Amino acid sequence: MLLGIAILTLQAGGFAAQVLVNPGFEAGQVFENQSTSPSTGAGWTFTPDPVLGSGCWDGGVTAWTGGPKVHNGSHSIRVFHYGGVYYPWEAGWRTATLSQTPDVLGDSDYTATAWVYVTNVNTSTMASGFYATLSVQELDAGGNPVGAAHVYTIDGSAANVNKWKLLGGRFHTSAATVKVSFMLIAHWYEDCNVGHITWDDCGLSGPPVGTSSLLSNGGFEGGAVLDNTTMCATYTQVDWTASTDCNYGSGFWTATATWGGGPRIHSGTNAQRVFAYNGLYGHPVGPRSSSLSQSAAIVPGGTYTVSAWVYAYRAQPAFGEPFEVMLKAEELDAGGSTIGEARTAVFDPANANAWTQLTIPAFATTTSTAKIKVTLLQTWNDNLMDAHINWDDVELVGPAPSGITVNGTVKCNGVPIEGAVVMVDQYVTFTGSDGAYSIDLPFGMVGTTQSFLVAADGYFTQKLWRTLPTSSFVQNFNLGA
Repeated sequence: MLLGIAILTLQAGGFAAQVLVNPGFEAGQVFENQSTSPSTGAGWTFTPDPVLGSGCWDGGVTAWTGGPKVHNGSHSIRVFHYGGVYYPWEAGWRTATLSQTPDVLGDSDYTATAWVYVTNVNTSTMASGFYATLSVQELDAGGNPVGAAHVYTIDGSAANVNKWKLLGGRFHTSAATVKVSFMLIAHWYEDCNVGHITWDDCGLSGPPVGTSSLLSNGGFEGGAVLDNTTMCATYTQVDWTASTDCNYGSGFWTATATWGGGPRIHSGTNAQRVFAYNGLYGHPVGPRSSSLSQSAAIVPGGTYTVSAWVYAYRAQPAFGEPFEVMLKAEELDAGGSTIGEARTAVFDPANANAWTQLTIPAFATTTSTAKIKVTLLQTWNDNLMDAHINWDDVELVGPAPSGITVNGTVKCNGVPIEGAVVMVDQYVTFTGSDGAYSIDLPFGMVGTTQSFLVAADGYFTQKLWRTLPTSSFVQNFNLGA
């Protein structure tokens, strides 16, 4: 399959970190059947057309109009509108945007990318005037634009529809830049039975800002664990492993929920809520215990600090007994066995109805420690309207294990290809004039099997799978024309 690339004259180079939250929509999507009002979910804000309305859905599961469309993984995000198909929605041009606004460093290099699939089932081209655009606008500390936006776009010509296309390029931030507005913009006319736009595998890669936690989704901006109430279950969602109570059951939900005192968020737009019905709606009465945990690779012998913010909501004068909320850190060896005693920080019930930070002070790990397991524990005996526990901004801070670098060249019959895209999972770079590329990959990917995708305009796309070794390596590609 031929795959077009929007930017073809970029220099080679890797990057330090993925700055976006939930870039591949694997941790969840914004769901909006059709509206004229913005909605937020799983790290993204969806802004539909304010006059005629539009919607978005998981492109990995929607069977209508051409079937599911996923570039990588199991999920994507599809933007659509009814446009005269279902009353009262009118036909007409729509503009809809998916966006997030991450922190970045000024005077630094970043690479922005997004894959887009424009579906059109009736004709070879979308209506004249169509565009799908990745726009990155730099912002200063006051939220004001810094310079012109970095814009990468395709039109609705036959070469751009019914196939995956990559938008993106590299840019250097201004010294005054502290954030960017990363926007996926679609402007189209066709209704959902004729055409729609699917986005996947976005990226904004460059140096991270501030102290970097080794935990994934520690602020739950990539989504909260959702479980209405399950008995004695252990499962993993949005990078966290949840365990529910085996005697009476317990549940997990987003802390944006309005019930039981309303939303409780320490920072950002999301947090994690833990609750129980406990006598409500036919559920049994009794004390509950549940947990959320995550393990992260560390540098053996390194020094680490663990912290989390907790809001224990209490509507009654006192919590039901027993009651205990705790942050726990355990050292694990390479086989997953616990080393030594767990370290804990326990919540004081006197601090109810306010955000409180639990901190496990800096501690030195043993030379045999391979990972640190962080657990959020709670035991309580109240229903969701009387009491629940909210967690946010969980961090494990300390030296990160060294990752690996993959280097190589992309050529066709020995001739270097400039501007080819090389993608390993969600890590992306472009080749230079000599066809060379370099990508830095995090330690957590070592030993895992990852997809390598290489594409350039006028050449056949190449994709392979490889188990990543423990040290840096060379991977060359030869594309056919």
